[in-house]
Amino acid sequence: NDMPPLKGKNYNETDGDFITYVKQPRRIIAVSDYNGSVQDKEAGNLRSNILNQLEKDGLKVKLSSDERPITGFMSFDAKVCWNKKGNIGMAIYEYRPKFIGKGNKIFVELEETNDKY
Repeated sequence: NDMPPLKGKNYNETDGDFITYVKQPRRIIAVSDYNGSVQDKEAGNLRSNILNQLEKDGLKVKLSSDERPITGFMSFDAKVCWNKKGNIGMAIYEYRPKFIGKGNKIFVELEETNDKY
């Protein structure tokens, strides 16, 4: 599971084509399918519904340093390709209308416990 190299063969710091990989520790998240975009009002409503349901289910939501729930949006509307040097070659936003289905997701991070989810 090695990460690709951060710099290509001809890497030049002034080019701005530097990629930083950050390996994150394992996380437990609650995920819901969402057929919309991050800026849609419904995204905020769904996030609230997820938080309410998690509370009803007795699950503990992980909080950030400012005591806010850690939530996120997984967007699958973009495609990224890499060149042979390992640099980003192109990024494309793929517009898909809601009636086709976007396949995006909204998540809330949970505190790890000894219980199985």
